Amino acid sequence: MRGVAIALFGSVSIIASGCVSPPPPKLPDSPVRITEVHFFPAPAQADAEFVEITNISAKPVDLSSWEVSGLGNMKLPAGTLVPGGGSIVIGKSVVAIEKLAGGRISIPATFAGKLRNEGETIRILDPQGRLADEMTYGPTAEGYAGASATGDSLARTDAGWKPGKPTPGRHP
Repeated sequence: MRGVAIALFGSVSIIASGCVSPPPPKLPDSPVRITEVHFFPAPAQADAEFVEITNISAKPVDLSSWEVSGLGNMKLPAGTLVPGGGSIVIGKSVVAIEKLAGGRISIPATFAGKLRNEGETIRILDPQGRLADEMTYGPTAEGYAGASATGDSLARTDAGWKPGKPTPGRHP
């Protein structure tokens, strides 16, 4: 079928042309993690959708030209530096996200689209197209029911993905 986008959750994706594409190669020992996703905010916070990315190493990581798929395959701008142990947020509206956060946070880029409430896979790819991290949320994914339509986000914990109050840029 031409012009029809098909999305699958798993290790294989089918694109509109009907070709099957393998998952991207993994970036070994990547210190970059998706740590929080706010995909279905409360109606009063509709523009506060965001994805939080955390550097789990002690050294700064330059994310210039890295790609975040699931957000219109956006590239992070030049100069996107995440300090060791720090986080950045990419989202729909700087004003709405900072209001949710209760103050200024690092938001180097915004996206014009919207995170899919029914679920999708978000991937972080380095400039060579290697996979640094990914997360899939959807009706059968861990924590989804607790975050769907409640205004909560999904946050990565040692025990897996858990719903809770959004804390953009504040990942421990």
